[in-house]
Amino acid sequence: MLEYNPFNSRFGKEKGDDYVDFIVNTLKPLIDRNYRTLKTPKSTSVIGSSMGGLISLYAALKYPKTFGVAGVLSPAFWVAPLIYNFAEKNRWNKKTRIFFLAGELESKEMVTDMRKMYDLLIKKGYPAANLKFVIQPDGQHSEWFWHREFPDFYKWLGRNFFK
Repeated sequence: MLEYNPFNSRFGKEKGDDYVDFIVNTLKPLIDRNYRTLKTPKSTSVIGSSMGGLISLYAALKYPKTFGVAGVLSPAFWVAPLIYNFAEKNRWNKKTRIFFLAGELESKEMVTDMRKMYDLLIKKGYPAANLKFVIQPDGQHSEWFWHREFPDFYKWLGRNFFK
């Protein structure tokens, strides 16, 4: 709850910034030095589910020159409602592509919270063509759901990658 939370909350002091900073400033440079990678934001994705969905969106918004794609699966926005303020005030790259996914059988707030973020981005001028918003009627907050839906994210990523 803390390592993937970029904001202090009732759960304690955030550690999400440390996690995202480590990926951008330590891990990715190490990988890029030692492997043949495409280093551009267009070629660099971050994806996660639940708390991982929260921190993935945060990472893409905080580091738009690093991440060009974010997979935001069943994001735990309820843990960190300040994510909306961050998205509202942040100067993000409108070329960043964001894939939102949730299931109707998750918490009662899941779809509403995710829709709130999607609508905020659209209102701020984010191109709808760079956003994908998927709600699955049978989707639950579980690994089998995210596993089942991952190929659609990957196909969407691939279609956009080669444009």
